[in-house]
Amino acid sequence: MKGVKHVSVGNILTQAEYEYDAGHDMEAGTSFPGSPTEKDLFYRTDLHKWYVYNGTTWVGLGGAGAANPPWYGILHTNYGDCDPQKSLLLHTMAAVAGPTPTNIGTSVARCVQFTSPANITVNRVKMFGVGATSGLYKLAIYPVGLGSSKIWEATVNSAANTWMVYAGSGPFSLVAETKYWFCVTVTATGTTAGFRSLAAPLGTAFWSADNSVIGGRSFSLPVFAQFAVTGGAFPATLPAIVAAAYAAGTTGSVPFALLDNVI
Repeated sequence: MKGVKHVSVGNILTQAEYEYDAGHDMEAGTSFPGSPTEKDLFYRTDLHKWYVYNGTTWVGLGGAGAANPPWYGILHTNYGDCDPQKSLLLHTMAAVAGPTPTNIGTSVARCVQFTSPANITVNRVKMFGVGATSGLYKLAIYPVGLGSSKIWEATVNSAANTWMVYAGSGPFSLVAETKYWFCVTVTATGTTAGFRSLAAPLGTAFWSADNSVIGGRSFSLPVFAQFAVTGGAFPATLPAIVAAAYAAGTTGSVPFALLDNVI
């Protein structure tokens, strides 16, 4: 087991050094170490959380008797901390019919950030249709970070009042505690909204360009952004991204999606 280390000692560890509190430290950093073995411990300083390696993946440590929720690693969402229970409640309370293709526009990709709490292989993406559209909406997922390679893309149809299921470019993997952008753009304009979406936020004048202080995982508030595209085509790698510029109503809001491990 790794995770505990001695600091500032020589080749021989004396009893005094062994009992000296300041002579011990725990392995920590902003990314998990390579080649872990079962029972290894690690503290993520960026997430302020302890993790243990269970032989397959790094698992966050909770309180006594804490267990991962039943959706963990099986069914995530594309908003915030991926909790489908909270996201469904949020979309029940604050959802709108959805942005029309004209609202989104063919020259911009609208994005919302999410952090996968566990490793998951996503076999299908599900969204709720509110209107019939054909080949207008395009979806993509990128890891957060300039130049990150696109990991999934789909051009999708929608139907009214039904859940739609998409495989897109095939199964893709999300890595635990990694941040991603879920993005939407359109290939042409139109006035029929395709998917149920969250209402546009109060705007950058309220949240400012970077709302990470209040919009992180502790509050699970959505972090919205956008980047330029040409003719509704997603680039292979993530370009420069900026805070979302919203007008009134549903302009630019991002569809709610379920990321499902079930085949």
